[in-house]
Amino acid sequence: MTGMTVPHLHLGPMSRNVIETSIAFAQTHQWPICLIASRRQMDAAQLGSGYVDSTEAFAQRVHALDKSGLITLARDHGGPYQREEEASLSPSEAMDRVTASYTTDMLSGFKIIHLDPEKCIAQGTADGLKKFTELTIELLRRCFSILRRHHLTDVRFEVGSDEGIGMDFTPDQWAQFLEAVCDFCVREQMPLPVSMAVPLGTKVKELENIGGLASNPRDPFWTQQVHAMQQVVSPFGVQLKLHNADYISMPALRAYLELGVRRINIAPELGVAETRALIAFFETQGMQQYAEDFCTIAYDSGKWKRWLKADTTATDRDKAIIAGHYVFSTPSFRQLMEKAKRLPQSEYLDQALQAAITKTIGRYYDAMTSRHEGMQPSHGTLQRPSAGLEIAPVIPGQGACVEIANTEEYAYYCYHLSAGQTVRCADFSCAAVFVPEIGNTLGEVKVNDSVVSAGGSALIEQQAFSITATKGAGMILVAGSAKPTPYAKPSIVVKTKAEHYVVTKPWGHELWINGEHPVFSFKEVFIREGSQTSLQYHNIKREATLLYAGVCDVVHKANSAVSNDAVTPQDLGVVRVEAMSRICVDPPTLHRMRAVKDIYHYEVSTPLLDDVVRVQDDNHRGHGRIVSEHMRQA
Repeated sequence: MTGMTVPHLHLGPMSRNVIETSIAFAQTHQWPICLIASRRQMDAAQLGSGYVDSTEAFAQRVHALDKSGLITLARDHGGPYQREEEASLSPSEAMDRVTASYTTDMLSGFKIIHLDPEKCIAQGTADGLKKFTELTIELLRRCFSILRRHHLTDVRFEVGSDEGIGMDFTPDQWAQFLEAVCDFCVREQMPLPVSMAVPLGTKVKELENIGGLASNPRDPFWTQQVHAMQQVVSPFGVQLKLHNADYISMPALRAYLELGVRRINIAPELGVAETRALIAFFETQGMQQYAEDFCTIAYDSGKWKRWLKADTTATDRDKAIIAGHYVFSTPSFRQLMEKAKRLPQSEYLDQALQAAITKTIGRYYDAMTSRHEGMQPSHGTLQRPSAGLEIAPVIPGQGACVEIANTEEYAYYCYHLSAGQTVRCADFSCAAVFVPEIGNTLGEVKVNDSVVSAGGSALIEQQAFSITATKGAGMILVAGSAKPTPYAKPSIVVKTKAEHYVVTKPWGHELWINGEHPVFSFKEVFIREGSQTSLQYHNIKREATLLYAGVCDVVHKANSAVSNDAVTPQDLGVVRVEAMSRICVDPPTLHRMRAVKDIYHYEVSTPLLDDVVRVQDDNHRGHGRIVSEHMRQA
């Protein structure tokens, strides 16, 4: 990904107001959001666009408004037959059509594509799992071809389905599916999926969520189902995705978060919030006829039919509210709004609609960033104190995989394992596994058949590998790159703590876990209490750090009007950072770490270790590598 993480909240772009309000919310709260469009909402212009807009126009608008780079564009349920007009196509025609849709998505800047062939297979089909797997792999094959043809490296994929045939599969069958998909990705030397969508106990009907766990946060069947699916995806470093989370209660959302679900989709609830606000505005501003005309347009569209319960008691007004957002781009609605906006009382109409959407997004934001009532999100509130600097808490749950960073150059993960638990890593061409010794009760792991003790590491080249906890419980760190090491052959090299290269520093030391590797760097950094690094920046080097133990102050340039080399103390800001936080720094961000208490942090970066420009240093060191610091120490 070009961004450092995949956002947790994925919103359907139901209308122009939803799109613009989502971007504004992300910028106000400095919190990444994903706008995830179905093919019915947005599709390529050559394929007839969608009921909201064309893919190209949608992407262009978002790119123009997203000044902070906080919005990720994604495709939801991208698969054959996902549009009504495709029902009469042959399988090959439908596959070719969705391939054209994918191509437009990727060239328009979409970064996550959900590959969902469920419409190709009737629910209850005897060999449904086999067909679903084969079709998913064929969609991946076509997407990989697009990536290679257009030299794209920052697109990732979501797999699975929570609808249709996806309702038929057990966790064991999903495990077979995911293993086959990941094996194909490994053979193709392409990234594994970032997430998987499966039924997890949510179901939207009319204006509520009637799913098992959504309606009862203690539902034993769905609680066990979510737990079982976490066991399926965790070994592959894949995240579960909760679809159809609209209208979910906060206790239910907390239940999902406590079960390790970190990414959720919200769509119709946003459209309904805007529709209700529109009707309420008309009715409270003496524009009753406009409210009635709008409800007629929405009701006559018939778009409410698929959302009704079998035993529905919905009124015509309810049906109009359900269908309202589907007609926002129709000529009849546009004509109605043109007339309405000529009236003086409509001056604040857009603000009223955007406020309703903001309130809906805020409901999920508050729950997903809250640190109260037992909820422990893997990443808490994101801070961006200056351009190129990201800071956020990291809380790995039992058996969980937490993404510290995922860039074109490297990926970095933290796992929490207990004895007997295994994770599988197949998304690297080269990688390093490190078992922290400080404050860790995990005494030993096996990387394939190689034993790594606490404080030790394993460097893996050109092969998939698994990590099994064999003694104790605690954390392991895994970093690496999809880029192959030049001339490397398949191998695993294990080092003990004493065998790592140590660099002495006036403030502490660095332990170079993978030496001077040509593809990525992985270091342990120790800074004594009261000491600090240089105030420095890098011209090219990009880095992601896990503050593992201790407390530090991150010093940064708060005054963007001055150059890095001309800063004064008055131009600097400070952010206090606690243990188990990630700190990601892009070049040429000015930064310094100051230890409030002894700190250990683990840094993964591009391999340009001499790319250091020191603006101020307590020991008057120059730029680049300090040769005298490079000596072996126990």
